[in-house]
Amino acid sequence: MVKPNSAVAYIDAKRSGKVASDRVKIIEYLSKYPGSTRHEVTRGVPGLPINVCCPRVNELIGIGAIEEIGNKKDSVTGGTCARLYVVVQDGDSAA
Repeated sequence: MVKPNSAVAYIDAKRSGKVASDRVKIIEYLSKYPGSTRHEVTRGVPGLPINVCCPRVNELIGIGAIEEIGNKKDSVTGGTCARLYVVVQDGDSAA
């Protein structure tokens, strides 16, 4: 269950454009470093802590913008984590 303070904070962040900005930063990072884990994204994107990164990644997965393909040993935690990739739609060109 989402706590009321968390819900309010999320609504405020969404209204301010912070959520959209974080999503763009994640997609840009994964475009440069495909196959990164959530922790690697957090380390590679300044000002994006893991508690912000994971919900944005899950939203991006939910809308089909990125996907998890396979696993790898995470360079940050040493654990096995999902690899993240930007979904390229037909007609899109790779950057």
